[in-house]
Amino acid sequence: MRNATMMLLLIDGALKVGELVGKERLGAEIEGGLRVSDVDWKQAAVQIRSVGKPERTVGLSLATMQYVRAWVEQRPHSELDLLFVTRRGTKVQNRYVRRMLQEYAVAAGIGEWVRPSTLRKTGAARLLRETGDLREVQQRLGLQHFASSLRYAPLREGFMENGESSP
Repeated sequence: MRNATMMLLLIDGALKVGELVGKERLGAEIEGGLRVSDVDWKQAAVQIRSVGKPERTVGLSLATMQYVRAWVEQRPHSELDLLFVTRRGTKVQNRYVRRMLQEYAVAAGIGEWVRPSTLRKTGAARLLRETGDLREVQQRLGLQHFASSLRYAPLREGFMENGESSP
């Protein structure tokens, strides 16, 4: 349940892995990462706090919120307020999320190239398809410069994101 919820948030919220589980700094506290208290159940959204960037609220689908609720109900007890913890109640590491995605991708026959950024880009592309609004993509992803949003604009037909031709 935890891993499925993490993957849904990476896609639906178009989050970075650091926004999802936080970043570790040598000799410092955990920076960022979703907390249980960041979930807004009434608005079906989460509050994103990225180091050095303004806070933003990201709306989520009903399906994703159902997964978040189910995870919170079975989440192991932890002294940490982090949304995603291990069975022992410790922080889920960034490298775990990356490895988990690769393992699921290989098991699904997709290949080893799936990264957290792949899910973020998928979520951004879906949002752009649904709304046609690059400014909304910019706000959802917390991008400071509009030009950064252009990478999510439609690619030339017949070419895939990794540069290979489609059949």
